[in-house]
Amino acid sequence: MSNNSEQSDNLNQKSSETSQKLEPPKKPEPSQELEPPKKLEPIEFEETRVLINSESNSNIV
Repeated sequence: MSNNSEQSDNLNQKSSETSQKLEPPKKPEPSQELEPPKKLEPIEFEETRVLINSESNSNIV
């Protein structure tokens, strides 16, 4: 009987290990962490656009 209980313990450990290994990719957290930079990008682009526009304007004048 003791042998059986040990085996079941091992199985439980293995299953918990695999579930832990599978968790990270499935987590939606990474995508949430990636969102803020995406929101900031347009602002950065706008700033560079203004810079480019001001430069081109000065060139035209």
